[in-house]
Amino acid sequence: MDNLNNEPNATPESFDSIQRFIFNDYAIRGEVVQLQKSYAALIEGHNYPDCIKTLLAKMQTAICLITSTLKLQGSIMLQIRGQGALHYAYVNSNHLNETRGLASFEEGLSGTTLKEIVGENAIMSVTVIPDEGQQYQGIIALDKPTIAECIEEYYHQSMQIDTKIYIFADIEKAVAGGMLLQVLPSDNHKKQAEDFNHCTTLADTLTAAEVLTLDSQDVIYRLFNQDSVNIFPNEPICFKCMCSREHFHEMLSHLNPNEISEIISGPGSAEIECHCCGKKYTYNQEELLEILREAKSHTQENN
Repeated sequence: MDNLNNEPNATPESFDSIQRFIFNDYAIRGEVVQLQKSYAALIEGHNYPDCIKTLLAKMQTAICLITSTLKLQGSIMLQIRGQGALHYAYVNSNHLNETRGLASFEEGLSGTTLKEIVGENAIMSVTVIPDEGQQYQGIIALDKPTIAECIEEYYHQSMQIDTKIYIFADIEKAVAGGMLLQVLPSDNHKKQAEDFNHCTTLADTLTAAEVLTLDSQDVIYRLFNQDSVNIFPNEPICFKCMCSREHFHEMLSHLNPNEISEIISGPGSAEIECHCCGKKYTYNQEELLEILREAKSHTQENN
């Protein structure tokens, strides 16, 4: 085992990062994701019930694991759409590991299992949005007991790649984390299947306490200390909302000009709050007059 220390750190520095690793003797790669500040920022300012906090924690962990396996410049969205009390929940991440997310639901939503939270006939989608080229989407029925198993099914159906995922969350301590193991291209499929079974058998002993309290390298050491593993540098993960003053300016300019005129003649200013991060943007009368001119121009173009 390369570059590992079997003494756990008192205060892990690996949280809010992704730790990639690869087995030197097997065509298998792995990742450990641990979230703390990035998860806390995701739910800050939202009065989410515990079941939604747990769901978003696991989805945020999952999207970080997924993003790291796809070599692209762009972003990925993991979304769940329900037909019951949960309307939707989504998380985004990009190649810089900047994440954000949001959930919409009816008051009184509760549940402990995935099915209880998302309801019947819910679906999960993974949308890949490259900076260059066309986006593509995979849709999977949420008929597995856990988010991790649903993501495994996504890789099996959409990419035909053997993948094993472990996801844990502790909303009282506001931490989440997980591990991914995935096969790499190989000509010896029989050996690869045996190697993957060996690695997943060891990984099946992984506990929430280990992932949510230990340094990521200690997690890897505890599982694979008898194997040769190459550890890559940690990559930071953070929460970052993509809202901006310019974004909401553009959104306002596509309203009906009469609505903007009423705001100008009434309160004389407009305040918009981003649902994702809670940041507020105020537009004064002068700015609204400019937006009104743009709105009228858009209306003329559409006629």
